[in-house]
Amino acid sequence: MGTERELKFDLGPGAPVDVDDDVAAAGPARSATLVAEYWDTPSGRLRAWGVTVRHRHASDGSEDGWTVKVPVPADAKGTPGARSRVEIDVPGDPSTPPARVVEVVTGLAAHEHLERVARLTTVRTSTELARPGGRPGHEPGARIDRDEVTVEVDGRTDRFHQLEVESTGDDELLDAIAGWAGDAGLTPSAAANKLEQALGPGRPSAPDPVALRRRSSLHDVLRAAVVGPVRTLVAHDPLLRDDLSRVPTVGAGIAGAAPADQEPWQPEVEVVHHARVATRRLRSDLRSLRPFLDRPRIDHVRAELQWFGRLLGDLRDAQVLRQRLRPWGRTHPFVARLDQQLALHGRRLASAMGGDRYRALVEELLDAASDLPVREGVDTSVRARDALQDRNRWAWRRLRDAATEAGEAPGGTAAADEAVHEVRKAAKRARYLAELSAPVLGHDARRAASRLEDLQDLLGSRQDAVALQRWIERYVTVEGSGLDAPTAFRAGELHMAARLDPARTQDWHPVWDRARKRRPSTW
Repeated sequence: MGTERELKFDLGPGAPVDVDDDVAAAGPARSATLVAEYWDTPSGRLRAWGVTVRHRHASDGSEDGWTVKVPVPADAKGTPGARSRVEIDVPGDPSTPPARVVEVVTGLAAHEHLERVARLTTVRTSTELARPGGRPGHEPGARIDRDEVTVEVDGRTDRFHQLEVESTGDDELLDAIAGWAGDAGLTPSAAANKLEQALGPGRPSAPDPVALRRRSSLHDVLRAAVVGPVRTLVAHDPLLRDDLSRVPTVGAGIAGAAPADQEPWQPEVEVVHHARVATRRLRSDLRSLRPFLDRPRIDHVRAELQWFGRLLGDLRDAQVLRQRLRPWGRTHPFVARLDQQLALHGRRLASAMGGDRYRALVEELLDAASDLPVREGVDTSVRARDALQDRNRWAWRRLRDAATEAGEAPGGTAAADEAVHEVRKAAKRARYLAELSAPVLGHDARRAASRLEDLQDLLGSRQDAVALQRWIERYVTVEGSGLDAPTAFRAGELHMAARLDPARTQDWHPVWDRARKRRPSTW
């Protein structure tokens, strides 16, 4: 697996593409013919998200296998116009996508099957580039590819020319070449990839998000509440399988341990975070807006989101604990046990995401985003302001009640920890609803959401410390008399550190008091 960063430009036949000597030193040109079979769903769901699946063979022997390419969100500080994609390479017979490939895109495809959609034959002329005075091919640099592409789809043939510039280790050189391309008047390609260039964009599996305004209707708000999180969840789905070499196949189930010399499978932390937040936000907003929605349908979706969110949460919580124990090394008994749990949670998530239940959930979410499950008799054409004010007051009442109960719980007890955790969940729901409402209700709702985020962050750090304390307690309970003296001592030391963690002991009431001043009755 690797990440490519590249620039793409549309070319006319015979257009000059020689890079100026003061921009880069060029090596000798070499040519190859690349024959690629691209696969997608009948509606083009994969390319609608910028994802491509192909089997490609190169005449020079440099390629012969399957590749899944997944776009990476653009970095505001990166090269203007550059696209980044994760490349996942999988060996396999060209006649049908391997199971690993299917698993990567199962969330995007949902219940649609994959089929061969196009054959692209590319005659490529490649030149290695290095900084002026450098040695192409021997120093980190870039590669410039001039491609003449022949497209074969359903018996018709088409052609286009394209210039690709890919960083091979020197992103600053890529910046310089981007400047040269702009000065040379090259036209950046509007298509995200060659398949989109050949077939056009696919049909999005979820509609575009709606931009809310002061006078937005209730329908627009409901659509924003559903479409935004669904798009985020689906867009991050394929990235969860960022290293296929360590993800067990679905048929392997979750039994068995990973090899001793192999790190437990962990998707990118940020990917898990975004997917988990999207799941939580959607579940929360569906509950907050429940009076306007088809309750049986929404309650089922929320239950399934809770199932999937728990899988993500178990993995994410273990990742947080593992980060806390990182200084102890891999061989310490605590770390070894936690690594076993990480591997187990990874296998459970991988197995679930390849199963029918997850595909059914994604399909149901996409259906809800396209056809809002509005309750019969609800007029969604009215302005949303009054409905949002009412629902925000409801969310804040629940938060106030949770804070009152937490204040009455005996300090330092498990009951108090649980009560404070309920405050965190209520703050999260009120925050999500305030963020959704802000474009309609104005700056006061946005400021309230910011105060609630402060409270949620504080209580989240507190919960992390509580989780570590509880994990140590479970570890000691399981090991019992089998604990040796040094490990027992370290367990007590770590347990005490968790109890005295500043996030655990800090009084959260002042932060709540500041948030309470921004309650909806003041908006």
